[in-house]
Amino acid sequence: MSMDPEELFLTIDKLEDFACLRITWSELCGNIPPMTDMNVTCEAPYPMTLEDLSEALENASSLPPAQFLLDWWIPLGKHFYEALCLNEIMVPVFDELADASEPDLPLTAEDLMFWIFVIIAREADMIIEDFFKSNGRDTVLVDNTTNDLFNIDGLLTQINYFEEDEEDELPLTERHFIPEIKEGFIVHRDNQLVISDLTKENKLLFRRFADELAESGNFVAIKLKAYAYFSGNPIYGQNYAKAEALLKRLLVEFNFGYAANTLGYIYFDGKIDGVPDYEKAYFYFSAATLFDIAESRFKLAEMYMKGLYISRDTDMAYNLINNLYNDERFRFEKGNISNYFPETAYRMAMFFLSGKDSIPRSESVNIYGIAYKYLLEARCAALIRAGQNRRPGDDALLADIDRAIKIASENIPPLLGDTYVTQAANLIIEFIRSHSNCLYKLHIKEFKKMYKVTITRQFESLDQEHPARSVISHPWFGTCDYSDSITFKVSKESGFIHEDFLKKDILFNAFNLEETPGDDMMEMIFLNYDQIVAAFSTKDIILIRP
Repeated sequence: MSMDPEELFLTIDKLEDFACLRITWSELCGNIPPMTDMNVTCEAPYPMTLEDLSEALENASSLPPAQFLLDWWIPLGKHFYEALCLNEIMVPVFDELADASEPDLPLTAEDLMFWIFVIIAREADMIIEDFFKSNGRDTVLVDNTTNDLFNIDGLLTQINYFEEDEEDELPLTERHFIPEIKEGFIVHRDNQLVISDLTKENKLLFRRFADELAESGNFVAIKLKAYAYFSGNPIYGQNYAKAEALLKRLLVEFNFGYAANTLGYIYFDGKIDGVPDYEKAYFYFSAATLFDIAESRFKLAEMYMKGLYISRDTDMAYNLINNLYNDERFRFEKGNISNYFPETAYRMAMFFLSGKDSIPRSESVNIYGIAYKYLLEARCAALIRAGQNRRPGDDALLADIDRAIKIASENIPPLLGDTYVTQAANLIIEFIRSHSNCLYKLHIKEFKKMYKVTITRQFESLDQEHPARSVISHPWFGTCDYSDSITFKVSKESGFIHEDFLKKDILFNAFNLEETPGDDMMEMIFLNYDQIVAAFSTKDIILIRP
């Protein structure tokens, strides 16, 4: 070894010793950090073998995690990856290992080395990243052993399995694998189309791995089998009784809320014996709502609406859907457009359409008009979601929405052109209330006969790239907008706005509406932290087609 700290020369024997972790980086280079740029040369390449890796892992078990990383893993990647010929059996660059697609069923020594290196790389990257993010305060390297963090025992077990299976020349279907490999195999193939295309040998492996893992209490395998039996697939035929038993395990052993939701459907539809059990359905749908599962709230609302098992209660049905609607709308408008807001808005609409003859306090309102508003929101949100994250059921949902829109539109007044005059400020209130923690900008521009008022939502927090948008339904125009601003007009004949509030941007975070007793005027008050920053009065407002 050269005495020059910036140069390192290794004989082939020393390179083998490092590969097997018989010698560490510190023993080779003293106190030189492993990330130091050095001129490393070797007498000759040394192709690292599975046996070398096995010895290295055995030696690693006795090292503290930080020493394993700093004295072997990091220098191996920076200085010896090519010298050990690892770039020829894995990815060309060591830094790409954590993102590599490893063989999920390693059948050769090279495959197994690749699999083990990827597993270690992913864990090492997370540990190192968390350590630096915490400015060295993360104690994971101190509170755990190398075996804890990298499952050294499991990796060595798989190497032993491989060597014994090779010696016994076992066929693929009889070979031994640790749970991590079995789980990866079934997860990567858990798809109806993929399973259908599997070879007979791989189908046998899939079932064997899933059964063995489920028997040992593996969550992934129990869940896979439960829903395979529920829906039916080429390996596990449909069997609701077996699905029921597995779903109960998921709920009891893993507190998996969606299992309660699925059990609710099994009993609600009478899938086991053809006879609905609404008592059990009610129990499991109620349990699933504790996990904030939208489908279960839908079904509970349906049970209250129809009086299934419990007494008919349309107020309770409405409250269940309305609360979910508000929650899902808030999430959707915060940017989570993959959520259930389209379905929830549609259910709100159908609540009014299906219960039009029995909804309390509905005599003075147009039920169809209320449903139409929600249907426009549902359609807008469904199209936005489908454009970015299309789901298998999106086309069917849009078809259902369009059919309901046709029914509702036939029972409401004709749509208007470009403006709608109203004595209510509902649109403004709804726009601001949906994001009450935001800052808003008010801009008023004066024209000859009217004022044009624009309210624009500002950023909710410094770490957001764009202000949150709102789903803004305009049933009088038959449209729905997804925007961070609204615009309306005030006629000078019906209202007055002081010149102090014109042609400038006024920031506010709260809005109050006061009606003057004895006349039809609305007093619109804009506040910024309890300080009035603008106000004007008007008899009506003119909404504009977006």
